[in-house]
Amino acid sequence: MSDLDEARYSLGQVARSVGLPESTLRSWFRRGHLGLDLGGRLREAHGHAHAVSLRTALWVGVIAGLVELQIPAARAAKVARAFVHFGEPDHQTGARRHPGELFSGHGVWTLLVVRPDDDHGVIIRADRKTPLANVFTGPSGRTVGAVVLWLNQIDMRVRTGLAHVEAPA
Repeated sequence: MSDLDEARYSLGQVARSVGLPESTLRSWFRRGHLGLDLGGRLREAHGHAHAVSLRTALWVGVIAGLVELQIPAARAAKVARAFVHFGEPDHQTGARRHPGELFSGHGVWTLLVVRPDDDHGVIIRADRKTPLANVFTGPSGRTVGAVVLWLNQIDMRVRTGLAHVEAPA
């Protein structure tokens, strides 16, 4: 099991790390936007907290970032799966970005691109030399608008927010 998948954070801890009310996060779980399939575990008895993994916490962080950009939570959860559920090769270095991880390298950014009417986010590796014109080109080749989320900043916010918390009881 990866450190990303070890269930060790309560929903309250995750909510605080991303700046959400805990009730909002619990609502997302109740509505099925999120699940415990990424290393989480259900509470075993009344009064015990659900425990979620760092990967789930990162998923919550990406969803929260997309919601801030006016993308509805249900769609944001689907789009955010591109980051936490899937990896892809870094065509410039030959390395691989694993699910829930950033592309590595100094001055390298990991971006999530969300195009209109597309529930599948696209993860791209960018640096200062990366032409971003293709971000705004849809599958048909037509220029479209897009929301671009900087995942490095989300990753840092979540990890920093969770760095000093105690594991749930």
